[in-house]
Amino acid sequence: MKRVYWLVCAVALGVAVAVHTASAAPAPLLPGENILAAVNSNDGLGSSDMSLILQLSGDGKVWVDEGHAVKYLVPTADVPGWEKPGFNDSSWKDGLSSVGFADNDDNTAIDRGAGVVTIYTRYRFNVSDPASVKSVVLLADFDDGYIVWLNGVEIARSAQMKNAGDTPKWDYGAAGGLVVPNHEASDLAAGKPNADRWKHAAIEKTNVSFAAQAGAAVEPSGKLATAWAELKSSR
Repeated sequence: MKRVYWLVCAVALGVAVAVHTASAAPAPLLPGENILAAVNSNDGLGSSDMSLILQLSGDGKVWVDEGHAVKYLVPTADVPGWEKPGFNDSSWKDGLSSVGFADNDDNTAIDRGAGVVTIYTRYRFNVSDPASVKSVVLLADFDDGYIVWLNGVEIARSAQMKNAGDTPKWDYGAAGGLVVPNHEASDLAAGKPNADRWKHAAIEKTNVSFAAQAGAAVEPSGKLATAWAELKSSR
């Protein structure tokens, strides 16, 4: 039987501005593989820069950080379920976080071409004992707006992204007739990770609401117990 531990934390203020979470339900933190998914939205087709750098940690242990392996896609149409853990991202490109362009702050630099409005990213990380985790923290350095999901549940959304709880269309922002206000990242040079990044005033912080699901307890099978009893009685 799975034991579920509910640890509900309020959303913290970032160093500079508030982060907005939308889901009332805590995100599941699973034994073994977990999926962190994020969308980065640009403020316009003519934007000169774009970036989203994330750090996710549990009780101070870093699970995802700058330089982490990432699957990414620059969408040209909606991709149903892309933020869910069971989504097949094998056709997406491989890179190292973060993915973006300009300002020398991305480990994976993409061609902005005629304009990039959205970048989808998916990160994999492992947790050996989620039931023991007491605190999960997400940090974000971004340009211009973002939403983050943990195992399919939204855990953070910058103030630039409206309609809390909704998964936005691929062209959220200028291409979709909406407005994503400009927000500048720290503009620190890319690293694996850059040790100075998470001290910068531009960083936003979220204390993540989560439900830690433990694996089933291992118990002796009846066959083994019987064999041991028989062994003792035969001596």
